[in-house]
This record gives sequence, structure tokens and C-alpha cells, in this order.
Amino acid sequence: MMSVLVSKNWLQSYKFTDFEISGGDSIVMTVMATGRNSGVVTLDNKTTGKTVSHKFTDEIGNLCQTNAEWIVEDFSQGNLLVPFADFGRVDFTNASVNGGSELDKAIIYDIKQGDKVYTSCSTSSSSSVSCSYVR
Repeated sequence: MMSVLVSKNWLQSYKFTDFEISGGDSIVMTVMATGRNSGVVTLDNKTTGKTVSHKFTDEIGNLCQTNAEWIVEDFSQGNLLVPFADFGRVDFTNASVNGGSELDKAIIYDIKQGDKVYTSCSTSSSSSVSCSYVR
């Protein structure tokens, strides 16, 4: 199952329940704003050939339509964070916003809990970001 939070202003996330991924799969995610309060999210697993999408319409709150971000975070169960999973390395490639690529200007925040840093992320070009689990 994969969850996508399209806009924090919409205060919802959509769970793609019929979309399985495995380590090493190549996933293409497309998020397109079709209006100030609507859009389409499409996930395409190039490894398995499975594609799913969801159309958001008449959502509460407006999209700014000027930036894009993705967030990788730990989650909690009850009031405690679950152990952060060793995901090895993840590469985000061919990323673009409105057809342009400027990831070399991105602000990257690594995941840290207390004194322990769990991720090391960096841009390797204007359209690629790599994140590694810190052992």
C-alpha cells in the first residue's frame, strides 16, 4: 500500500491499496494540478506494469502551484515512533516541475531523531536526488 498526500491544505491522504511495490522496483509518480483545488496523481510501476491513479476534485484549500516536494518520514504507532527501516539507498531521477529541473537548488533535510541521523541525501544533478540510510 502506498499513501500520497497531495496537499497538506486538503488534510487528507489517499491510499492506493491495489498498488504493491518491492525493493528494486522502478516507480514513476506524476502529480498534476488541474486547477487550484483539483488534480490527478498517477503511480506507474515500470517493473510490474501496474498503473493506478486518483483524481482529486473540489478539494478544500488551494494549491499554490509554484513548488513541489516529497517527504520521507518515520511514522508513529500510538505515541511512539516505530524503528526507522533500513531502506538502503533510494534514487529519485528525472524529477521535474512544470517541465523544468532545478533540484540543485533544493533544500534537503535529513531525518534525525535525538542525536541519531538516519539519512544522508544529496542532489547529484539538477534532476536527481539520492538518499541513503546511515548505518
